[in-house]
Amino acid sequence: MITTESKRGVLALMAAHCAGMLDLVALPVWVGTLMASYAFDPQQAGGLATLFLIGASCASVFCAPRFTRHVPRRMVVGGFGVAAVVFMLATLTRTFTTLAPLHLAGGLAAGIALSFTHGTIGRAANPHRLVGLVGFALGVVGRV
Repeated sequence: MITTESKRGVLALMAAHCAGMLDLVALPVWVGTLMASYAFDPQQAGGLATLFLIGASCASVFCAPRFTRHVPRRMVVGGFGVAAVVFMLATLTRTFTTLAPLHLAGGLAAGIALSFTHGTIGRAANPHRLVGLVGFALGVVGRV
């Protein structure tokens, strides 16, 4: 059985944490790419990233008190699955008015997944150790 104490469980939580927190590492590149490749001004590029972060924050506020009502594994997989579809759709357009709701929806979906990932970490036998491990993993991913 996979638990938060097993190697597979820790690796899964590391991967989910890195996937959900990738925006933290990639934010400067994300905004720069929107400005360079999409010809958005700094306010538009930053606005899209901000919409993503607003979606993620709202998802966390909504999901955190409801953690025990859902199966975390399903919510993590479903959240990241929806986020992947949303950002695949974002590759099909270059207009700000279409990208804005997609970034908000992507943030909501990724935020749901990340909230359930962090909730699972918080329920581990040794959550501080696990937070250190997933934080280390994000540092390694960010360095690459």
